[in-house]
Parts: sequence; structure tokens; C-alpha cells
Amino acid sequence: MFAAVWVALVLNASASFVADGTTPAGTFSCSVLSADSYDGSSSDNLIASALGEITLDGSGGYTQGADAGTVAWKRNGLHFTTGGLSGTVALVRQDRKGHRYLHIDGTVMNEPAGAPKFGDNVCVEK
Repeated sequence: MFAAVWVALVLNASASFVADGTTPAGTFSCSVLSADSYDGSSSDNLIASALGEITLDGSGGYTQGADAGTVAWKRNGLHFTTGGLSGTVALVRQDRKGHRYLHIDGTVMNEPAGAPKFGDNVCVEK
């Protein structure tokens, strides 16, 4: 449903979040990068994303605007299983400054491989 409006975002990460098999709790603000790279130190190249904010409750639920659904760990990724983001896969990572973010591959349905690249989405924890 949202595949047509997902936009590119790049974020270079030097550290990865250590997954413990539970969904993290937090609100993640999604942005789109209008440059080739981003290291977490500047927001000059970021524009608002159609994804807006995604809030994870830490117990397998999420909200995105007025929509809600469930999310589960599978193969070290967050798999959105119901709701408007159903089928989306995200990894939880950290940038060089220690800020947590969701890395969503540009294809939306595939688990992200490696560092974020042009065409990927990044949602930074508020």
C-alpha cells in the first residue's frame, strides 16, 4: 500500500543495534535523504517522509498515524505482520552518535542487507 510513496534515504551506520528477540519501544520519525550519504550529524539533507512517525510499543504492536498493527522479530529483523505496514521489514540500527533508527530497504518487503543505501528508508528514534 505504501510502496508507491516510500522514498530514498541513506544513513551510514558504524554500529548495529544488538537484537535481543523483542521489539523495541519508541517513536521513530521517518525522513528522506536528498543526498548520497548521511552520518547522523546533520539534518540538512533530510526531508519529511510519507511514512511520518512509527511508534513501537515494545510488546509487538505499532501505530502509524491512525493505523495500528503488529510487528514481530524474525531472522533478526522486525516484520510488520498486520496493519498498513504489513509485509514491511525493518532492521534496528544505531548511527555513529548512538541514535537508534529503523532501516527499511527500498523494496520494503526485503530484509535490508548491509548499511543503508540510496533507495532505503530510515526512521530515527525521537
